[in-house]
Amino acid sequence: MTSNNVLIIILTMYDNDSFVRILKYQNSSKVLQLENYTTELFVFILNYLKYCKSIILIWILNLFGIKIKNDFKNLFITTQQIDGYDDYECRLDILIEYKGKKTIIEVKIDSKLNNYSYKGKEINQQEHYEKIKGISAVYLLSKRIISIKNPENRILWSSISELVGGTNDFILKNFYIFLEENDMASYKLAKRHINSISSAIKSINVLGNLLIDNWPYDVYNFSIRPIAISKKEDGYIGCRILDEKKEEMFWVGMIYDDLQYIYIELKNEKIKKKLGDKKYNILEGCFDRLDIENIVELESGEEQRKIIYNWYIKVMKKLERLLIRK
Repeated sequence: MTSNNVLIIILTMYDNDSFVRILKYQNSSKVLQLENYTTELFVFILNYLKYCKSIILIWILNLFGIKIKNDFKNLFITTQQIDGYDDYECRLDILIEYKGKKTIIEVKIDSKLNNYSYKGKEINQQEHYEKIKGISAVYLLSKRIISIKNPENRILWSSISELVGGTNDFILKNFYIFLEENDMASYKLAKRHINSISSAIKSINVLGNLLIDNWPYDVYNFSIRPIAISKKEDGYIGCRILDEKKEEMFWVGMIYDDLQYIYIELKNEKIKKKLGDKKYNILEGCFDRLDIENIVELESGEEQRKIIYNWYIKVMKKLERLLIRK
């Protein structure tokens, strides 16, 4: 191999993370606006795919209910457009116009949907934008699962990463690495991870990501932290879920000698007493459990994320009354 070839390889490897490096050039004296940056970057990618007349753009737009074939000329994708209704002014993250139809995409990474007061009722950001005249649909594009009334209009960044990953396109490689660096890429727990989970750090990290990223943070205002998941801690791997006072409420994770289930254990002693022993008979005080087979048999990472999210919701529904009175 010649020195020129080596140089080309090094430059290629370095340039593949250029979108990540660009983000670091933000003025350090200002708050990093990751959502705004990601929105602009995503629209750049969409317009790039439009310029290339790429089938990947057709796949992405299908996620948002926009069906096109090769009619790219009538497609317009913009950011930060101003619209509104009544006396409300709305700044739209992404507006896609195609053959007279307008679709709004609201972008979220780690933040929640904003709430608004309308005619004496509280509505969320998606419902707010749906009231704009001439809007065909409003979609939510988020890193985590956020509870909305029409979940079919909720798209995860992991779904975008699945569509742009695995190509040799220089621009798309950069974008995929940006998503990966910011924990928005797709990941999926497989049986091979479970079989080697006690020794494979990567597998443990996948489990940790599933447990942390899919906590319903927009519904239950608890924080969730991993337990040193790079090493064994008393035979357990998992996360701690903390309340507003940073006190441990739950432990959720797996036990090294029982890799069939993910367990959730209630740590708050007052609530444990209210539950009584009858509700506490799964395993050494664990309140509920989820069969790993129910996760690894699913084909997509997004389906796995949903089953973790729905399990959390089910568990919390059982405890809501006790949590309020604790």
